[in-house]
Amino acid sequence: MTEGCDDTDDTGASGARPAGPPRSGVGEVRPLRSDDVEAAARLLARAFVQDPIAAAALPDPGDRQRVLARFMAHEVRTALPSATVEGIEVAGELAGVALWYPPEATPRSLPATLRLARELVEEVPTLLPAAPRLLGTLARDLTALSRQVTQRQGAFQRAGQPPATYLALLATDPEHRGRGLARRLLEPTLGTCDADGVAVWLHTTDPVNLGFYARFGFRCLERIPGGRAIADLWVLRREPRT
Repeated sequence: MTEGCDDTDDTGASGARPAGPPRSGVGEVRPLRSDDVEAAARLLARAFVQDPIAAAALPDPGDRQRVLARFMAHEVRTALPSATVEGIEVAGELAGVALWYPPEATPRSLPATLRLARELVEEVPTLLPAAPRLLGTLARDLTALSRQVTQRQGAFQRAGQPPATYLALLATDPEHRGRGLARRLLEPTLGTCDADGVAVWLHTTDPVNLGFYARFGFRCLERIPGGRAIADLWVLRREPRT
């Protein structure tokens, strides 16, 4: 999980759509505010808790979810001034989040990165014991890691050829998948992008997501191979529909 990429959709991790509870109590898509940050961060941590790199670094699920929640709170809080951050509720509780950066926005600045580093200092007691495991995992796949770092920048530049909106995060709570929440979070902004003649791009490390996004008109621009410990990366782009 890097650059805020979301790897979840309404199909669930296995790709099989769960039956899910009745669709009652589903609210409308709404902009998130600063007082929604913590709830959004907890949701995103639950959605990304099975991320392979996070799991390799923090094998204890409780530690992993806490560190992810801190990271996600930073991502959402940093995005609020310049990005569109939206959510949808089920029975009054946040159940889905989408984060969109418009063409003119910068996903992450140097000051924001430094703020994140300062915040993660508080997690040093948790992260330090996990460092040898993470470094060992990355060392076993150093070639794949170097290739991805080199290739992804060019792929991102091609996918984000302006004007293009960047879908940085799309996540639904694991307990509420199968309700069509991801579709409801996607469709309004995709419609606006179509009307404005703006493309949309994203990247994912979960092949299950490829079929989901294809239904909305995304096509794969590039697949960057991973390795034993580094997941493959797919870069997708959707041209505006006229």
